[in-house]
Amino acid sequence: MILFDSARLGSEEWRAQLFCERNGLSGFFMARESFLLRTDPKILDALRQWADDELRSSNAQLDFVLRDALSKAGRLPKEKKPPKKKSQN
Repeated sequence: MILFDSARLGSEEWRAQLFCERNGLSGFFMARESFLLRTDPKILDALRQWADDELRSSNAQLDFVLRDALSKAGRLPKEKKPPKKKSQN
């Protein structure tokens, strides 16, 4: 069971976590951290257009681009896999 801390999670993040929990996708939800990004307005407009073209939010598109760049550079952190359950035979 996931514990919800609405004081730490934004309303959208809380709803996403709740949706995942209710639909058996609790391992799918990842905690997010907010940060301020200052960039050229033309770059931001291009990112927003790209996101619209791929039916993503601007935030999801930026996350996609960053993950792709980190992966290609070999700098994407490895995801921790849950330990395998031992079969009882």
